[in-house]
Amino acid sequence: MTEYEIVNVAGTAFGNGLNSFAVFFSIVTAYLIVAYTAAKGLTRLQIFIVNLCYLLATSFFGLFTVSTFLRGIQMARVASETQSVGAYHGIGEAACVYVAIIVIVVILASLYFMWSVRHPNTE
Repeated sequence: MTEYEIVNVAGTAFGNGLNSFAVFFSIVTAYLIVAYTAAKGLTRLQIFIVNLCYLLATSFFGLFTVSTFLRGIQMARVASETQSVGAYHGIGEAACVYVAIIVIVVILASLYFMWSVRHPNTE
């Protein structure tokens, strides 16, 4: 790969990661709105279906976010090894761990929110 291609791949990966993160939070927001407005009226089967779809979608976009950020970090590191690109002073793979923790905490917190709306007397 040429230097331009490496930098372009890094930028594209970071952009894809940010877009995926935005879709992730859009799904979370929709889930929270459903939980707040309709959860009390849904049957157990309907809640199971909503939760399953939610977990599948957020897991996919969360994993895609982390993996594309990791790819961007890897490409930025490769680009920094070339002669003409300035040194890369990023935080490296630790950023991906941080994003993964955010994704996991948000998913768990939103599931707890759904549970607390469905079981208001147990808090």
